[in-house]
Amino acid sequence: LSSLVAGVAYFLLINALANLLNDAALTTYLQLLTLMIPAYLLTSVYSGYLTGTKQFVKQSTVPIVYSAARLVLTIALAYTLLLLGAVLAFVAAGVLTLAYTAMVARNKLQSKEPAVNVQKRLITGIALIMLFNGLFAFLTNVDLFMVKAIASDNATAGYYTAASTIAKIPYLIMSSLALLIMPVIVEAVKGEMAKARRLVREINRYILLLLVPAAVLISTKATNTVALFYKSDYIAAAEPLRLLVIAAVLATIVTAVLTMTIAAGNSTMPIAITAAMIIGSLKLSQTLIPSYGMVGAATAMLITFGLGAVVSVAYLVAKLGTFVYLKSILRI
Repeated sequence: LSSLVAGVAYFLLINALANLLNDAALTTYLQLLTLMIPAYLLTSVYSGYLTGTKQFVKQSTVPIVYSAARLVLTIALAYTLLLLGAVLAFVAAGVLTLAYTAMVARNKLQSKEPAVNVQKRLITGIALIMLFNGLFAFLTNVDLFMVKAIASDNATAGYYTAASTIAKIPYLIMSSLALLIMPVIVEAVKGEMAKARRLVREINRYILLLLVPAAVLISTKATNTVALFYKSDYIAAAEPLRLLVIAAVLATIVTAVLTMTIAAGNSTMPIAITAAMIIGSLKLSQTLIPSYGMVGAATAMLITFGLGAVVSVAYLVAKLGTFVYLKSILRI
């Protein structure tokens, strides 16, 4: 019911949002996104149910399915339909993931606890996870809205969207792998803290090992990368891409670290950190975009996720006493 209410509320605000972004032509795209709200919220409920009932293997496949579907659909549709294709891919991936999650969430809850206690614990946990996921999803896309609202130029918004889509490919893949291990960390924290610390170090080491070289390659070869995915008209997207791909690496680190923090039993701090990052990103975008356009927006995201990574890692170290060995970072 809450997902339907949120969807209806968003639909009623579409015209005002399109005016805020200085483009009435966006109304159609924003209407399509209405379908994503109930799909996203219901997926979070099912996913939270799987985690709460310790169906960890099934739960860990949910983010992988979403990321794979969004990646494939974005590449397939955005190339031919451009912005419309990107929006359709986003919505279709969400609906497909909801269908998949509903299909696998079949086992009935078995617990010795009173039903009321179990229900309260599940609802609280799911609500916090939904809030975190919603805030972080907004954070990773807020730059697109700010470019559109401030630049008031469809071409600029199109180039920036193209750069953002490419930059997020490693993020979509690796953030899912980070979520895959979350249930294991939950169990390790409950049983053996030394094992949990070892898992945290290994996960972060592999994320850095795989992402840093890829980001450096894409950043240095940004023009060639854009030409690989888009038409030659989109070469202007190479400039923001050089910065956005580094920001995407930092976003992956933040996602992984905050997910580990949630797994360790604290959901409120990740929510607070994410909310602070949103505010910081909005302020930086308002300052940098008017003067530097797409590069300013990319710089705002880079600074936001850079500071967010520092704060998130510092909190994880304070919570679990580890992140990754320094020698592992130096080897990379």
